[in-house]
Amino acid sequence: MGDLTRAKMKLQTHGYKPVSRDREYAIKLKNVDKMIHYIEKDYDDLFWIGLMGMGYYQSLLETGLYDFCSWSEEELALLMNDTLLQEVEMNRKSRQFLLSKDITMELSDEIVITKLEKIKRALENYKAKANENRYHLEKFEDANILVMDFMQKLSLYEISQVSLFQDQDDKDWEFINIYPVHLKNGDTIYYALEKEEKEYGLHPISEPEAISYTKELKGMNKEYIYRR
Repeated sequence: MGDLTRAKMKLQTHGYKPVSRDREYAIKLKNVDKMIHYIEKDYDDLFWIGLMGMGYYQSLLETGLYDFCSWSEEELALLMNDTLLQEVEMNRKSRQFLLSKDITMELSDEIVITKLEKIKRALENYKAKANENRYHLEKFEDANILVMDFMQKLSLYEISQVSLFQDQDDKDWEFINIYPVHLKNGDTIYYALEKEEKEYGLHPISEPEAISYTKELKGMNKEYIYRR
């Protein structure tokens, strides 16, 4: 379920469940995690929210209202979406989007792109905080789990994932995920999760690059690259 990656990042794990129904199980698990020194005070989920640049992050820190043991995924997603909607509405006139293209988008498309940009920013900010104590995103599976988690937290269920790879005998295999965003105006914007120098990151790519990847690399769901 990705808990090995989450443990590397000191995130809240998903795979531990109570044997019988227990409403306080999340609190008990957190206390155990503190006792074994997995975390000192809290999980790093809030840290990643800050790296994403979510608008309500500072107020949560100041008021102390945020507790991952008491918030459901649905409540968190609703709060995130409300914050993103306010941000997009305030900045949509001045915001310049990807690839230096002037694209007229509907509000729902702008929200999707903004969410992907939040994930891109979080990975960039994390890699910029280089020190010997952090886990480096050198493995594709770790970066993939993180992006999947963030997309779930941001309710990005409508985005398809095109999983590509190149199996090579003489060097490490190459893995790339492409996320096509089919806009309501007929355009498509593409993001790719791929290795940038030594670590994986998420960034926009052009349509020719996306098509080239699907031709050069192997994969089972290449048809998702096209509008259906």
